[in-house]
Amino acid sequence: MGGTLYEDGTVRIDANGVTIRHYYLPFVSRFLPYERIESVHSGELSNIGGRWRIWGTTDFSHWYSFDIRRPSKSTAIVLETPGRVTPAFTPMDPDAVESMIAAQLAGKR
Repeated sequence: MGGTLYEDGTVRIDANGVTIRHYYLPFVSRFLPYERIESVHSGELSNIGGRWRIWGTTDFSHWYSFDIRRPSKSTAIVLETPGRVTPAFTPMDPDAVESMIAAQLAGKR
């Protein structure tokens, strides 16, 4: 299949899809194959809209994985998927993560 393209404790990206670490409590990961991801984009975290939310939702449409370091971060990655709730997470290198996932999505289509 393929090895790990990126991993930092919050997310693992490989040739099959994206595994968001600590998505569900207690610390259960969520795997999303690329076929389930419609698009990827980054978003700036504001003090009201996500920076201080270390797990869960602030607006009932985005679900943030558990990340105790989120208050010190400024950018989230959002994966648009079918359904009501959109997965979001805050990797250490959001630019690299967004580029890698976008490249994988382009290669799968």
